[in-house]
Amino acid sequence: LHHDTVTCLDLAVEGSLCWLVTASCDCTIMIWEVDPSREQPVNPTPLHTLTGHDDAVTCVAASAELDMVVSASEGSVIVHTLHHGTYVRTLDAAIRQPHPSPHPMPGMAGDESLKVGFS
Repeated sequence: LHHDTVTCLDLAVEGSLCWLVTASCDCTIMIWEVDPSREQPVNPTPLHTLTGHDDAVTCVAASAELDMVVSASEGSVIVHTLHHGTYVRTLDAAIRQPHPSPHPMPGMAGDESLKVGFS
């Protein structure tokens, strides 16, 4: 179970199968099996506990079709498989100042940009 505040969640559905994915300030993501036909629809024991973040997880998205869970914390995005909870890849995200454009486009904000790299 999570040891701190749950910050976000997502639901992945594939036919009659369903998984609840929760993320927390404890730096973990948990995948729970869900069966709406049961008296207690969410299995009380997580199917998988995903790790790898150094900071609170602030965003999570899950797709049964893609067999993917993507989670984000300050400075990193981590990809795991949904069905097996296997680590796939870490994307390091860093905020950098953009170079001023000699030809600014109307309506474009230029305060910060996001640079994402694979590791």
